[in-house]
Order: sequence, then structure tokens, then C-alpha cells
Amino acid sequence: MDFSYLDTLMEEEAGEAIEEGGEGYRNIWVAAEVGEGALLPATLETMGQARELADQIGVYVYGILLGDGVEHLGQDLVAYGADKVLVADDPALAGYQPELYVKALADLVTEYRPEILLLPATPLGNDLAPRLAQRLNTGLISHCVKLGLDMSERLLLGTFGVLGGEMYHTVACPEVRPQMATLQPGYFRIPYQDNYRSGDVRRVDVDLAGVAGRLTWVSPNAKCDLAPLPVYRAPVVV
Repeated sequence: MDFSYLDTLMEEEAGEAIEEGGEGYRNIWVAAEVGEGALLPATLETMGQARELADQIGVYVYGILLGDGVEHLGQDLVAYGADKVLVADDPALAGYQPELYVKALADLVTEYRPEILLLPATPLGNDLAPRLAQRLNTGLISHCVKLGLDMSERLLLGTFGVLGGEMYHTVACPEVRPQMATLQPGYFRIPYQDNYRSGDVRRVDVDLAGVAGRLTWVSPNAKCDLAPLPVYRAPVVV
């Protein structure tokens, strides 16, 4: 039997939700990060986890792109698992400025109301995520090395290391939405790139009037002395 009409109906309903914002919290978002004109591997890992979670609870995966001249990367997010991509393409977002990025993302979250919001735990993500969680008055599970779901209550379960990785805690954020988490790079697989996947890439307007960035990038590639490699990260211990 031909069930193609169901796909059409779902697309129409999704389109209405995008336009109206919806009443409840639904869908899983990934805040994508771009470096040197391409999606970072950590973003692809995060997208893979979002896809797995979305398939379990039957919702859409949204990729969120902020930047200047990044719209062409929307289809790449679709190929790695996104169903929809919202692109805020604005010259003011060309370089990371916390105030501008938080304002843009917070406005989109308030309008479209995602159920879960994931970010890679990169230096940018580690700076952006807590600022955004504070603005949205929600919780944040940081540096997750594993994600799961409590299907009875649709709770995101995040596992992260403590005491230098000697122990692990699993926590949830049951009271507020969206449920936010950052994913530690290198702990999740990069999904298969399916260039035949179809999805909706849509530009959205963000109101950044009156918001000024206060960072001045002096040397984005400045060198610094890193801390010694922790024992649990060493490939060989003698």
C-alpha cells in the first residue's frame, strides 16, 4: 500500500509548527558549530546522538546554524541526520560573541520550544551553553559521555565523569524545558553521511538590534602552555 500521504501530512503539520511555534515542547535541537567553513566533527557526533534519541521518542531533529555565509552547510546537517535546519545567517554572527549568540538562540528557543537542546562541549559550546541555560532559566548537563532517555517521563539522562573520570554520575532535569546537555567530543560516533536524505533548510530572522558584542579577538590562534596529559588519557603508562 502507498503510505506517501502520511509523509505529506507530517510535513504539513511540521510546517505549521514552525510557523506558529507550537504550544508544548517538542523536537530535539542541535546547535551546530562551524570551523574553517565546515561543520566540526563534534557537531556531527552531537547530531548522531540527536538522531538516535529522536527516533526513540518519535520527534524531529533540528539543526541550528548561526553565522555569516553558513546557509550552504544546512544540507550537510540534513545528510548527517537533521530533518529541519534553521539558519540565522547574519554578518553580526560571523565571529562568536556570547551576547549575540545567546540572544539569537534564546529567541529561537522561546519561539519554537524544543524539548531537548544539545551542544558539543567544545570551548565555544562550554562558554555558550551555561549562558544560554541561565537566560532560558533551565538546567544543563555538561560534558556528557553518554546520553539516554527515561521513556516513562521523556527525560534526557546525561552521564558525565567526576573525580577525574574515576566515577560517573547520571542526572536528569525533570522540572524545566528545554532539557540541555553538552556532549564531550570523542565519545560518540559520527553518523553515516547520507547525501540522499531530504530535509527543510530555512532561513530565520533574528533581532540583534541593541545587542553589542564585548569581545575583541586579538589572536584566535594564540599558543599557550597546556596542562600535562592526565594519566587516564595516556595511551601508555609505564
